[in-house]
Amino acid sequence: MLGVLTGMGFEAVWVLDFEFTTHPVDPRPQTVVCMVAEDLVSGRTLRLGPDSLCHCPFDLSTPSLFVAFYGIAEASCFERLGWPLPRYWLDLWVEEIRLQNGSPLSRKLISLLATRQRYGLPIRDAAEKDWIRQMIGRGEYTADDLPLILDYCTDDVTDTVELFHSMGPAILASGPGGPVTLVSQAIIRGRFAAECAMMTAHGLPWDVDGWLRFLRNGPAIKLGLIAETEAKLKFQLYEGGRFVQARFEAFLE
Repeated sequence: MLGVLTGMGFEAVWVLDFEFTTHPVDPRPQTVVCMVAEDLVSGRTLRLGPDSLCHCPFDLSTPSLFVAFYGIAEASCFERLGWPLPRYWLDLWVEEIRLQNGSPLSRKLISLLATRQRYGLPIRDAAEKDWIRQMIGRGEYTADDLPLILDYCTDDVTDTVELFHSMGPAILASGPGGPVTLVSQAIIRGRFAAECAMMTAHGLPWDVDGWLRFLRNGPAIKLGLIAETEAKLKFQLYEGGRFVQARFEAFLE
């Protein structure tokens, strides 16, 4: 996977994780506590505590990919910190949901630990992980706890790096089109996950002028498409603008 990405021109592939406090109602991060990131191309590692998060440490002028497990959370931290949102994302949570599509697997079993287990990777103690995450989320930590929190965040990055390498073959074998096509599609999905974080923070982007044009012209466009389709099929499926199920069944016969 890494070879495909560097072959596509990415000069950095950052695997990253933030820790942040939460709110029982507002889904956005409240206070970003720390960030750890590892560049798989250069081997460079960043461990930033709360006093080092004033400025974005990434050079976004060069082609850089950001890899996360549940990228909505990481992109939300970019927004909360006022950092520019990177353009290219790969979300392993999204990819695992896609790879498991059609299976009876519960969404709750798409956690980082459960996903690592499915790929035969060792997992850390879930109870300890939950305890630290809850302590951070509720803001029940002191300055003396920051080294522990940074180590916890580093462990999550290490876990995500290993999962990235393990999931790579599955992603590259998940459909037709070749490695570049499949990775490009995964990056589109990752970018959408990041944009979901922006919608959570700012609301849905809404093209009011476009919507009003659609309301004015939509019915005529629909009738035109119906006429075009029925002419090609040489069969009438609609009554005005209403699709008639019985006509469709007759068409299938």
